[in-house]
Amino acid sequence: MTDTERRFYVYAVSVGGRVIYIGKGCGDRLKVHLTRSHNPKVMAAVAEARESGVPVVVRRIAANLAEPEAYAIERRWIQKYKERLANASAVRMSPDERALHQFRAIRARIRPEAQVTSEQGIWWNRWLRAELDRTISELAAYG
Repeated sequence: MTDTERRFYVYAVSVGGRVIYIGKGCGDRLKVHLTRSHNPKVMAAVAEARESGVPVVVRRIAANLAEPEAYAIERRWIQKYKERLANASAVRMSPDERALHQFRAIRARIRPEAQVTSEQGIWWNRWLRAELDRTISELAAYG
């Protein structure tokens, strides 16, 4: 694995010694929360802390990670602190987990065969179900 593939890290944003956000990033991503976070709760907490003189600390929890490793570590830390975090979701999904979730949602929306009226529609319905089932199985086995 090359250095560019192991460029990710997991970081924590703390206000007054209390962890309020866990994130995954690369480059200068961890510094963003100090000036222009995408998360309004984090921005509000950082602004309030600065106004009142409370220290805001951003530190790396783990470094030199491949992206899947970073997602896994981020998820574990979010689970550890989830009751007090400002993270948008309680648990962030990796791209593979997100794809699996989306494929399952699509599969659930396919109309039952009894509701399909044309022969071509029935063939298409069966083919689509089979393809989605195959894809879901592959993703589930991979993750």
